[in-house]
Amino acid sequence: MINHLLIPSKFEDFDEAWMNAALAAHLVDVNITKVMAEPFPHPGQTADIVAIHVEYSSSTPLPSKFIAKIAATDQSTMNNVVKPLDLYYKEYSFYHEAIEGINYPSCYYSAFDSDSQALVLLFEDISHLDSPSWNPSLQQVETAVGKLALFHARWWNDASLKAKPWLTAQSDPALMGMYVDLAYAAIPTVDDLMDEDCSYLNEIVRTFVENKTAALNYINSRPYTFVHGDYHPKQMFFGKPGSTEDFVMIDWQLPLRGPGANDLARIVVLGMDTETRRKQEPRLMRKYLKLLSENGVNDYQMEDLLEDYRIGIFTSVAIHYLAAVTDIQRFIDEVTCLGLDWQEMANYRLKRALQDHDGHELMAVWRNWQS
Repeated sequence: MINHLLIPSKFEDFDEAWMNAALAAHLVDVNITKVMAEPFPHPGQTADIVAIHVEYSSSTPLPSKFIAKIAATDQSTMNNVVKPLDLYYKEYSFYHEAIEGINYPSCYYSAFDSDSQALVLLFEDISHLDSPSWNPSLQQVETAVGKLALFHARWWNDASLKAKPWLTAQSDPALMGMYVDLAYAAIPTVDDLMDEDCSYLNEIVRTFVENKTAALNYINSRPYTFVHGDYHPKQMFFGKPGSTEDFVMIDWQLPLRGPGANDLARIVVLGMDTETRRKQEPRLMRKYLKLLSENGVNDYQMEDLLEDYRIGIFTSVAIHYLAAVTDIQRFIDEVTCLGLDWQEMANYRLKRALQDHDGHELMAVWRNWQS
Protein backbone atom coordinates (compact mmCIF):
# COMPACT_ATOMS: atom_id res chain seq x y z
CA MET A 1 0.00 0.00 0.00
CA ILE A 2 1.21 3.54 -0.76
CA ASN A 3 -0.44 6.23 1.37
CA HIS A 4 -0.98 9.78 0.10
CA LEU A 5 1.33 11.04 2.85
CA LEU A 6 5.09 10.86 2.59
CA ILE A 7 6.30 7.87 4.58
CA PRO A 8 8.99 9.25 6.89
CA SER A 9 12.49 7.82 6.59
CA LYS A 10 14.19 9.91 9.30
CA PHE A 11 13.15 11.62 12.50
CA GLU A 12 13.24 15.09 10.89
CA ASP A 13 10.30 14.08 8.67
CA PHE A 14 7.94 14.18 11.64
CA ASP A 15 7.07 17.89 11.49
CA GLU A 16 3.86 19.75 12.33
CA ALA A 17 2.38 19.36 8.85
CA TRP A 18 2.99 15.62 8.76
CA MET A 19 1.67 14.98 12.26
CA ASN A 20 -1.47 17.05 11.65
CA ALA A 21 -2.15 15.14 8.45
CA ALA A 22 -1.44 11.74 9.98
CA LEU A 23 -3.69 12.40 12.98
CA ALA A 24 -6.42 14.23 11.04
CA ALA A 25 -8.98 11.50 11.75
CA HIS A 26 -8.37 11.89 15.50
CA LEU A 27 -8.06 15.68 15.76
CA VAL A 28 -11.43 17.23 16.65
CA ASP A 29 -11.51 21.03 16.99
CA VAL A 30 -7.80 20.97 17.76
CA ASN A 31 -4.53 20.93 15.88
CA ILE A 32 -0.89 20.26 16.64
CA THR A 33 1.12 23.45 17.15
CA LYS A 34 4.54 22.06 17.99
CA VAL A 35 6.44 18.84 17.31
CA MET A 36 9.73 17.69 18.82
CA ALA A 37 11.04 14.47 17.27
CA GLU A 38 14.29 12.68 18.03
CA PRO A 39 15.78 9.19 17.74
CA PHE A 40 14.61 6.94 20.55
CA PRO A 41 17.43 6.33 23.07
CA HIS A 42 17.02 2.55 22.80
CA PRO A 43 17.15 1.68 19.07
CA GLY A 44 15.29 -1.27 17.61
CA GLN A 45 17.04 -4.24 16.07
CA THR A 46 15.04 -4.44 12.83
CA ALA A 47 13.59 -0.92 12.56
CA ASP A 48 14.45 2.63 13.58
CA ILE A 49 12.47 4.20 16.42
CA VAL A 50 11.52 7.86 16.82
CA ALA A 51 10.27 9.57 20.00
CA ILE A 52 7.78 12.38 19.31
CA HIS A 53 6.48 15.05 21.71
CA VAL A 54 3.61 17.26 20.54
CA GLU A 55 1.70 20.27 21.78
CA TYR A 56 -1.91 21.03 20.85
CA SER A 57 -3.85 24.25 20.30
CA SER A 58 -6.25 23.27 23.09
CA SER A 59 -6.95 20.40 25.45
CA THR A 60 -7.51 16.96 23.91
CA PRO A 61 -7.58 13.35 25.08
CA LEU A 62 -4.92 12.52 22.49
CA PRO A 63 -1.45 11.64 23.81
CA SER A 64 1.27 14.27 24.06
CA LYS A 65 3.91 11.63 23.31
CA PHE A 66 4.12 9.13 20.47
CA ILE A 67 6.53 6.48 19.30
CA ALA A 68 7.06 5.93 15.57
CA LYS A 69 8.60 2.88 13.92
CA ILE A 70 10.20 3.48 10.54
CA ALA A 71 12.31 1.41 8.15
CA ALA A 72 15.82 0.57 9.34
CA THR A 73 18.61 2.66 7.86
CA ASP A 74 21.05 -0.23 8.33
CA GLN A 75 21.15 -1.98 4.96
CA SER A 76 22.47 -5.28 6.31
CA THR A 77 19.36 -5.49 8.49
CA MET A 78 17.10 -4.66 5.54
CA ASN A 79 18.79 -7.05 3.11
CA ASN A 80 19.42 -10.00 5.44
CA VAL A 81 16.30 -9.98 7.64
CA VAL A 82 13.56 -7.45 6.87
CA LYS A 83 13.12 -8.08 3.14
CA PRO A 84 13.57 -11.89 3.09
CA LEU A 85 11.07 -12.36 5.93
CA ASP A 86 8.70 -9.55 4.87
CA LEU A 87 8.67 -8.24 8.43
CA TYR A 88 7.17 -4.83 7.71
CA TYR A 89 4.23 -6.19 5.71
CA LYS A 90 3.40 -8.56 8.56
CA GLU A 91 3.42 -5.91 11.26
CA TYR A 92 1.55 -3.37 9.13
CA SER A 93 -1.11 -6.02 8.47
CA PHE A 94 -1.34 -7.00 12.15
CA TYR A 95 -2.38 -3.48 13.13
CA HIS A 96 -5.17 -3.51 10.55
CA GLU A 97 -6.99 -6.34 12.30
CA ALA A 98 -8.59 -6.62 15.71
CA ILE A 99 -6.54 -9.41 17.28
CA GLU A 100 -8.09 -10.49 20.54
CA GLY A 101 -6.52 -12.03 23.61
CA ILE A 102 -3.53 -9.80 24.39
CA ASN A 103 -2.81 -6.10 24.86
CA TYR A 104 -0.70 -4.17 22.35
CA PRO A 105 -0.17 -0.43 21.76
CA SER A 106 -2.79 1.67 20.01
CA CYS A 107 -1.67 2.54 16.48
CA TYR A 108 -2.85 6.00 15.37
CA TYR A 109 -1.50 5.93 11.84
CA SER A 110 0.23 3.45 9.54
CA ALA A 111 1.53 3.30 6.00
CA PHE A 112 3.63 0.81 4.07
CA ASP A 113 5.06 0.65 0.54
CA SER A 114 5.91 -2.92 -0.43
CA ASP A 115 8.13 -1.83 -3.34
CA SER A 116 10.46 0.41 -1.35
CA GLN A 117 9.81 -1.23 2.06
CA ALA A 118 9.11 2.23 3.47
CA LEU A 119 7.13 1.90 6.70
CA VAL A 120 5.67 4.09 9.41
CA LEU A 121 3.67 2.98 12.43
CA LEU A 122 2.64 5.75 14.83
CA PHE A 123 1.93 4.39 18.31
CA GLU A 124 0.88 5.69 21.66
CA ASP A 125 3.91 6.10 23.91
CA ILE A 126 3.83 3.47 26.64
CA SER A 127 7.23 4.31 28.12
CA HIS A 128 5.59 5.15 31.45
CA LEU A 129 5.17 1.40 31.88
CA ASP A 130 8.02 -0.75 33.16
CA SER A 131 10.19 -2.14 30.36
CA PRO A 132 12.79 -4.58 31.71
CA SER A 133 14.59 -4.93 28.38
CA TRP A 134 16.67 -8.13 28.55
CA ASN A 135 16.69 -8.25 32.36
CA PRO A 136 13.18 -9.06 33.66
CA SER A 137 12.31 -10.13 37.17
CA LEU A 138 11.02 -13.63 37.82
CA GLN A 139 7.60 -12.11 38.54
CA GLN A 140 7.60 -10.40 35.14
CA VAL A 141 8.50 -13.66 33.40
CA GLU A 142 5.68 -15.37 35.27
CA THR A 143 3.22 -12.63 34.27
CA ALA A 144 4.32 -12.96 30.64
CA VAL A 145 3.77 -16.73 30.74
CA GLY A 146 0.27 -16.28 32.16
CA LYS A 147 -0.72 -13.69 29.55
CA LEU A 148 0.72 -15.89 26.82
CA ALA A 149 -1.35 -18.92 27.84
CA LEU A 150 -4.58 -16.88 27.69
CA PHE A 151 -3.66 -15.52 24.25
CA HIS A 152 -2.76 -18.95 22.90
CA ALA A 153 -5.94 -20.51 24.30
CA ARG A 154 -8.04 -17.90 22.50
CA TRP A 155 -6.61 -18.93 19.11
CA TRP A 156 -5.87 -22.62 19.70
CA ASN A 157 -6.34 -24.59 16.45
CA ASP A 158 -8.58 -21.75 15.21
CA ALA A 159 -9.15 -22.32 11.48
CA SER A 160 -9.71 -18.58 10.92
CA LEU A 161 -5.96 -18.07 11.34
CA LYS A 162 -5.44 -19.86 8.03
CA ALA A 163 -7.41 -17.13 6.25
CA LYS A 164 -4.95 -14.39 7.22
CA PRO A 165 -2.41 -14.12 4.35
CA TRP A 166 0.09 -12.24 6.50
CA LEU A 167 0.02 -14.90 9.24
CA THR A 168 2.24 -17.51 7.65
CA ALA A 169 2.39 -21.07 8.90
CA GLN A 170 5.68 -21.84 10.59
CA SER A 171 5.83 -24.96 8.42
CA ASP A 172 5.76 -22.91 5.20
CA PRO A 173 9.02 -23.53 3.27
CA ALA A 174 9.01 -19.89 2.18
CA LEU A 175 9.15 -18.87 5.85
CA MET A 176 10.78 -21.37 8.19
CA GLY A 177 12.70 -23.08 5.40
CA MET A 178 14.21 -19.81 4.23
CA TYR A 179 14.63 -18.69 7.83
CA VAL A 180 16.88 -21.62 8.66
CA ASP A 181 18.71 -21.36 5.33
CA LEU A 182 19.65 -17.81 6.32
CA ALA A 183 20.64 -19.02 9.78
CA TYR A 184 22.80 -21.70 8.19
CA ALA A 185 24.54 -19.07 6.07
CA ALA A 186 25.24 -17.10 9.27
CA ILE A 187 27.18 -19.96 10.95
CA PRO A 188 30.65 -18.53 10.12
CA THR A 189 29.63 -15.14 11.54
CA VAL A 190 28.31 -16.75 14.73
CA ASP A 191 31.51 -18.79 15.12
CA ASP A 192 33.56 -15.60 14.84
CA LEU A 193 31.41 -13.73 17.38
CA MET A 194 31.22 -16.37 20.12
CA ASP A 195 34.01 -17.37 22.48
CA GLU A 196 32.43 -20.73 23.32
CA ASP A 197 32.25 -23.58 20.83
CA CYS A 198 29.04 -23.35 18.75
CA SER A 199 29.28 -26.77 17.08
CA TYR A 200 26.28 -28.19 18.99
CA LEU A 201 23.90 -25.52 17.67
CA ASN A 202 25.58 -25.47 14.26
CA GLU A 203 24.91 -29.20 13.93
CA ILE A 204 21.22 -28.74 14.70
CA VAL A 205 20.88 -25.90 12.19
CA ARG A 206 22.69 -27.99 9.58
CA THR A 207 20.50 -31.04 10.28
CA PHE A 208 17.33 -29.01 9.73
CA VAL A 209 18.65 -27.78 6.37
CA GLU A 210 19.60 -31.32 5.32
CA ASN A 211 16.16 -32.69 6.32
CA LYS A 212 14.08 -29.61 5.57
CA THR A 213 10.99 -31.23 4.08
CA ALA A 214 10.65 -33.73 6.91
CA ALA A 215 11.34 -31.07 9.56
CA LEU A 216 8.68 -28.77 8.12
CA ASN A 217 6.15 -31.59 7.85
CA TYR A 218 6.83 -32.44 11.48
CA ILE A 219 6.12 -28.85 12.54
CA ASN A 220 2.96 -28.88 10.41
CA SER A 221 1.72 -31.95 12.31
CA ARG A 222 1.70 -30.11 15.64
CA PRO A 223 -1.21 -28.16 17.20
CA TYR A 224 -1.13 -24.49 16.24
CA THR A 225 -2.16 -21.12 17.60
CA PHE A 226 -1.40 -17.43 17.06
CA VAL A 227 2.31 -17.09 17.82
CA HIS A 228 3.93 -13.71 18.46
CA GLY A 229 7.19 -15.09 17.09
CA ASP A 230 9.62 -12.98 19.13
CA TYR A 231 8.21 -13.19 22.65
CA HIS A 232 11.18 -11.96 24.66
CA PRO A 233 11.35 -9.46 27.55
CA LYS A 234 12.55 -6.45 25.55
CA GLN A 235 9.19 -6.52 23.74
CA MET A 236 7.20 -6.40 26.98
CA PHE A 237 5.87 -3.57 29.12
CA PHE A 238 4.40 -4.08 32.57
CA GLY A 239 2.17 -1.98 34.78
CA LYS A 240 4.11 -0.63 37.74
CA PRO A 241 3.35 -1.98 41.24
CA GLY A 242 0.16 -0.47 42.62
CA SER A 243 -1.12 0.69 39.23
CA THR A 244 -4.19 -0.65 37.45
CA GLU A 245 -2.35 -0.87 34.13
CA ASP A 246 -1.57 -4.21 32.61
CA PHE A 247 0.87 -6.09 30.40
CA VAL A 248 1.45 -4.74 26.85
CA MET A 249 3.25 -6.60 24.04
CA ILE A 250 4.98 -4.76 21.21
CA ASP A 251 6.78 -5.68 17.96
CA TRP A 252 4.46 -7.87 15.88
CA GLN A 253 6.85 -8.33 12.95
CA LEU A 254 7.13 -12.12 13.18
CA PRO A 255 3.60 -13.43 13.82
CA LEU A 256 3.15 -17.09 12.96
CA ARG A 257 0.59 -19.85 12.87
CA GLY A 258 2.43 -22.59 14.70
CA PRO A 259 3.18 -24.31 18.03
CA GLY A 260 2.59 -22.02 20.99
CA ALA A 261 5.72 -23.30 22.69
CA ASN A 262 7.73 -21.11 20.29
CA ASP A 263 6.70 -18.15 22.44
CA LEU A 264 6.89 -20.01 25.75
CA ALA A 265 10.45 -21.21 25.15
CA ARG A 266 11.57 -17.76 24.07
CA ILE A 267 10.45 -15.96 27.24
CA VAL A 268 11.45 -18.73 29.66
CA VAL A 269 14.90 -19.45 28.20
CA LEU A 270 15.88 -15.83 27.52
CA GLY A 271 14.13 -14.29 30.52
CA MET A 272 16.28 -16.02 33.15
CA ASP A 273 19.85 -17.12 33.62
CA THR A 274 20.36 -20.83 33.00
CA GLU A 275 20.35 -21.97 36.63
CA THR A 276 17.20 -20.02 37.46
CA ARG A 277 15.56 -21.32 34.30
CA ARG A 278 16.34 -24.92 35.26
CA LYS A 279 14.68 -24.40 38.66
CA GLN A 280 11.64 -22.48 37.43
CA GLU A 281 10.97 -24.04 34.03
CA PRO A 282 8.90 -27.06 35.18
CA ARG A 283 6.63 -24.87 37.31
CA LEU A 284 6.13 -22.31 34.53
CA MET A 285 5.32 -25.09 32.06
CA ARG A 286 2.71 -26.47 34.45
CA LYS A 287 1.21 -23.00 34.84
CA TYR A 288 0.98 -22.58 31.06
CA LEU A 289 -0.76 -25.96 30.68
CA LYS A 290 -3.14 -25.26 33.57
CA LEU A 291 -4.25 -21.96 32.05
CA LEU A 292 -4.70 -23.57 28.63
CA SER A 293 -6.90 -26.24 30.21
CA GLU A 294 -8.93 -23.71 32.19
CA ASN A 295 -9.59 -21.85 28.95
CA GLY A 296 -10.79 -24.75 26.84
CA VAL A 297 -7.63 -26.52 25.63
CA ASN A 298 -8.06 -29.94 27.22
CA ASP A 299 -6.20 -32.26 24.85
CA TYR A 300 -2.69 -30.87 25.25
CA GLN A 301 -0.51 -32.50 27.91
CA MET A 302 3.02 -32.12 29.27
CA GLU A 303 4.49 -34.59 26.79
CA ASP A 304 2.98 -32.51 23.96
CA LEU A 305 4.39 -29.31 25.40
CA LEU A 306 7.86 -30.78 25.85
CA GLU A 307 7.85 -31.92 22.23
CA ASP A 308 6.91 -28.47 20.97
CA TYR A 309 9.19 -26.71 23.44
CA ARG A 310 12.26 -28.11 21.67
CA ILE A 311 10.95 -26.67 18.40
CA GLY A 312 10.60 -23.34 20.18
CA ILE A 313 14.16 -23.33 21.47
CA PHE A 314 15.47 -24.22 18.03
CA THR A 315 13.40 -21.45 16.43
CA SER A 316 14.99 -18.96 18.83
CA VAL A 317 18.41 -20.27 17.82
CA ALA A 318 17.57 -19.52 14.18
CA ILE A 319 16.39 -16.01 15.14
CA HIS A 320 19.66 -15.30 16.92
CA TYR A 321 21.82 -16.67 14.14
CA LEU A 322 19.98 -14.33 11.78
CA ALA A 323 20.51 -11.42 14.18
CA ALA A 324 24.25 -12.04 14.00
CA VAL A 325 24.33 -10.67 10.44
CA THR A 326 22.39 -7.50 11.32
CA ASP A 327 23.74 -4.51 13.26
CA ILE A 328 24.69 -6.74 16.21
CA GLN A 329 26.53 -3.92 17.97
CA ARG A 330 23.19 -2.40 19.02
CA PHE A 331 22.34 -5.60 20.86
CA ILE A 332 25.82 -5.87 22.39
CA ASP A 333 25.72 -2.32 23.72
CA GLU A 334 22.24 -2.64 25.19
CA VAL A 335 22.83 -5.96 26.92
CA THR A 336 26.24 -4.93 28.24
CA CYS A 337 24.76 -1.73 29.72
CA LEU A 338 22.38 -3.95 31.70
CA GLY A 339 25.34 -5.73 33.26
CA LEU A 340 24.64 -8.93 31.34
CA ASP A 341 26.88 -11.12 29.21
CA TRP A 342 25.75 -10.47 25.64
CA GLN A 343 27.18 -13.78 24.38
CA GLU A 344 25.13 -15.64 26.97
CA MET A 345 21.98 -13.82 25.82
CA ALA A 346 22.76 -14.30 22.14
CA ASN A 347 23.78 -17.93 22.26
CA TYR A 348 24.72 -19.72 25.46
CA ARG A 349 21.32 -19.72 27.20
CA LEU A 350 19.78 -21.26 24.10
CA LYS A 351 22.58 -23.79 23.70
CA ARG A 352 22.26 -25.03 27.28
CA ALA A 353 18.46 -25.18 27.03
CA LEU A 354 18.61 -27.26 23.86
CA GLN A 355 21.17 -29.55 25.50
CA ASP A 356 18.88 -29.90 28.54
CA HIS A 357 15.96 -30.81 26.27
CA ASP A 358 17.97 -33.19 24.08
CA GLY A 359 18.41 -31.43 20.78
CA HIS A 360 19.87 -34.63 19.33
CA GLU A 361 16.50 -36.31 19.81
CA LEU A 362 14.91 -33.47 17.84
CA MET A 363 17.42 -34.07 15.06
CA ALA A 364 16.51 -37.77 15.09
CA VAL A 365 12.83 -36.85 14.70
CA TRP A 366 13.63 -34.74 11.65
CA ARG A 367 15.73 -37.47 10.07
CA ASN A 368 13.05 -40.14 10.56
CA TRP A 369 9.80 -38.18 10.22
CA GLN A 370 7.30 -39.42 7.69
CA SER A 371 4.12 -37.42 7.17
